[in-house]
Order: sequence, then structure tokens, then C-alpha cells
Amino acid sequence: VGASVASLAINYIYGHANGYGLPAINSVTTGAGALAEILGTALLVFVIFGVAVDKRSVAASHPGLPIGLTITAIIFSVGPITGAALNPARWFGPAIVSGDWTNAWVYIVAPIAGALIAGFAYQAIAKPE
Repeated sequence: VGASVASLAINYIYGHANGYGLPAINSVTTGAGALAEILGTALLVFVIFGVAVDKRSVAASHPGLPIGLTITAIIFSVGPITGAALNPARWFGPAIVSGDWTNAWVYIVAPIAGALIAGFAYQAIAKPE
């Protein structure tokens, strides 16, 4: 609901030229876009596990900075390729409002796959308590 309302607000403020804030795959194949979303989501979830979930972290009391910096880096690197949705809900709200379902599988499957990869990788690498 929040993503849909934000999409409507973007449309009202900027007009149809903004495309309702809908992420889009630019200048790469759909497979490359999916890989970018998988890797971006995996990195973000891995950092969240490391600084916000794992109580052994030195950043456990203030995880916002490393998470925010990670999101910024991912947006700078993945954003120009796919819009860096990193979350099916981030894509779904604007898709509902715009009616554009192009590359829907990328924005649904890739973040889920990236999160699962991060979970298994963190379990295997960090071995949390």
C-alpha cells in the first residue's frame, strides 16, 4: 500500500514523465538485470544479518549507518541498471498504479533469491550464535 501511495504521489508531483517511479531494466539483458538484483539484495541482506541480527557485531547497537551506506552503494551501482528495487514490494506498488508488468519475474524472483543466498551464505561463513 505504501509503495502504491508513493507511486501516486510521484505521478502527481512529476507527472507521467516519471513513469510512476517504476524500476526498469536499462541497457542490459533481462538476465543481467536479474543477476544485478540478486547480488544487490544478497549484499544488503548479508550486511543486515551482520550488523543488526548477529549480536556479536560491534555495530549491533547502531546498525543504521552500515545498512544505509550499503543501500547507498547498491543504489549507485545497481540503480542505473535495474532501478535497484531490491524488494518485491518496492516494484509491486508502482506496477499496480502504472499497470506495467514488464519484467515482473525479475523484481519478484531476484530479490527473494538474493535474500535466500545471503541467508545461506551468512550461516555458512559467519556461523552466528
